Amino acid sequence: MQGILIVSADSSIRRSLTAILQPQRTVREARTLTECLEQAAAERFDFIFLDGIFPDGTSEELAGQLHSLGYGPEIIPLLLSSASLYQRPFREFGIRFFIVKPFSSQEINQTMERVEEILRLSDRVINHARQSTANDPPEKGTDGRLTPLPQSADDIDVREVSQRFRRLLSRLRSREELVRAFADSIQEQFDADNVVALLPASRGPHLEIVCGDVETSTKSQFQLSFHEPLVQTLIRMGEPVWVHDCERLGRQNAMTAIRCGERLNIQILCPVLSRGRLKAVIGLSRFHRYVGNPGGLSLLRLFLTFFAEALENSDLYSRMTASGQIHQAMLETLDQGLIAVSAAGQITQINPAAIKMLNLEEEDSLIDQPIEKSGSRVAHHARTVLAEKIGSTAENLPGVNSEPLRIQALPMSSKSGLAEALVVLRRPPPEEEEPPRTKEAAKVGNEQKETLEESLWQNMAQAIAHNFKNAFVPLQTCAELVAERSQEPEFQNFFKETMNENIPLINNWIEQLLLYAHGGEPELNGSLSLREAVEKGIERTRRHLPEREIEVQEEYGLNDTVRGDKEKLEQVFFELARNSVEATAAERRPRLKVQTDVTESGVRAIIEDNGDGLTSDSLENLFQPFVSVDKNCNLGLGLTCAKRIIEAHGGEIELKPGADGGTRTIIILPQWKADENHRSSENAKK
Repeated sequence: MQGILIVSADSSIRRSLTAILQPQRTVREARTLTECLEQAAAERFDFIFLDGIFPDGTSEELAGQLHSLGYGPEIIPLLLSSASLYQRPFREFGIRFFIVKPFSSQEINQTMERVEEILRLSDRVINHARQSTANDPPEKGTDGRLTPLPQSADDIDVREVSQRFRRLLSRLRSREELVRAFADSIQEQFDADNVVALLPASRGPHLEIVCGDVETSTKSQFQLSFHEPLVQTLIRMGEPVWVHDCERLGRQNAMTAIRCGERLNIQILCPVLSRGRLKAVIGLSRFHRYVGNPGGLSLLRLFLTFFAEALENSDLYSRMTASGQIHQAMLETLDQGLIAVSAAGQITQINPAAIKMLNLEEEDSLIDQPIEKSGSRVAHHARTVLAEKIGSTAENLPGVNSEPLRIQALPMSSKSGLAEALVVLRRPPPEEEEPPRTKEAAKVGNEQKETLEESLWQNMAQAIAHNFKNAFVPLQTCAELVAERSQEPEFQNFFKETMNENIPLINNWIEQLLLYAHGGEPELNGSLSLREAVEKGIERTRRHLPEREIEVQEEYGLNDTVRGDKEKLEQVFFELARNSVEATAAERRPRLKVQTDVTESGVRAIIEDNGDGLTSDSLENLFQPFVSVDKNCNLGLGLTCAKRIIEAHGGEIELKPGADGGTRTIIILPQWKADENHRSSENAKK
């Protein structure tokens, strides 16, 4: 047993799970998607616990990549809720068990026991399949490995048989005829007991049975989803494979293949690919001919290749036929009149609107007739285009019932020569419609407002639930284990670290919520140096994140005094400095540049980091409440409150991409002037 891997960007989650699992099992940790994949590929873990969002991906993406490495039920995601919305992205990767935060040690142990029972059952099924085929010589190769298909000792002219088969398919166009001819040819040539064809369904992303010796109930109910890992594996392999070939399919895919084989009475699965796309899956039973002859496998591969080409050609023919029908239907339903004219001046196509506008005879009597049959002015425009190869000048004509018409001819590029000119007839454009009424515009505005409010509430609920649940997990773990493990020095350290980390974290979130809800207006009676506010914010950040070491480059100008609320401005620069420090966590040499100066607009403060940086859209959205890049330790209110405070001071705040790839924050506040302060003091005395 290789133990357990815990994958989480949140240290509290990792420590809590380790405290629950470590006494009985070996536990390893990973903080990023890359670390997890490296460890999972190097060793085989009994369980992998996935939590949240990582700096380089999401838990859903990681589950898919782990599944490609052969993991399935061993993956246990940690979710915010048990709702199917949260579980659905993981189920396609064979994941069946989940843990909802906050969790208890009993839940963890019970879930692991259920997963182990499932894995023991699957091992018994696969071992039984291996033992049942161990005494079957035709299915064993000389090296002891299972071969893709049985072979035979009969002489076979692969080229002659395959070409005959290809000529047969070339005479067929419909998909049903192709499938029937392919199944008959396989049964005749290989003496197979059963050939089951699964083709893409017309409704839904799955394969359905179109022919084969299968029970009626199975044929009507059986579906094989395109998202099924077995189908993806068959596409990657691109060749026939035994349903019980665990070595090539993998354990989870082999279990699915064995179940399909039992239901469909087949032993071999053959993917039919064309241009990298899956056109069909063919299931074959045991062969009675070509056993031991390598030409049998070559012939089967050729049959599958020709069948894939025939299906592709059939689809192309069907699309061409459908596009022709669609083109004709669109032509007939257009309000504009259209007449296609060949290079010889004959009508090759005319739609009902043109016949009605020109009061002509029925369409059939005009096809292949000279364009003059439609009228002299129409013929003049068409002949002009045919002679000069440029569009004619639009002209107004009297139409039927004295309704005016607008006529113009345009050159056509037709390699087939069916149409060299197109005559267009249309009614004059109607008058412009009145602009929408004020009530309708107000209704649209209200709907947009409701959508924004709904999005805000969703962001708020997700941010609060995610952060508070992550903080409560280690607290709950401590409360649960304190009675039985309180005397262990290791647990005492874990208890102390958990309390010191999570209680201040929760207290900080509560302060942010209160500041957002009841921030109040800042007091603008005092004055302060902007440099002092910046330094206080950086000092507070160092106390808040003592484990983070970062180089701070400072450049302060003169006359940086502003009027404002000292406490609230220090809060602003604390939020900005903390965001910058956290953004540089992955940098080898984290750096923070701080600058103040005086411009025409006022006193300016600039804070720039060399972190990962963000896109322009992300920079704008970060000012919205409960929107944060860091999902593990931030409610997403810091920048919202900072912007509110700066604007209340009459200033501006802006986020931009930094010169070193990070983020550049610019704040401009009105400069405090001595004469204004003197007048304020005199007014106060009076």
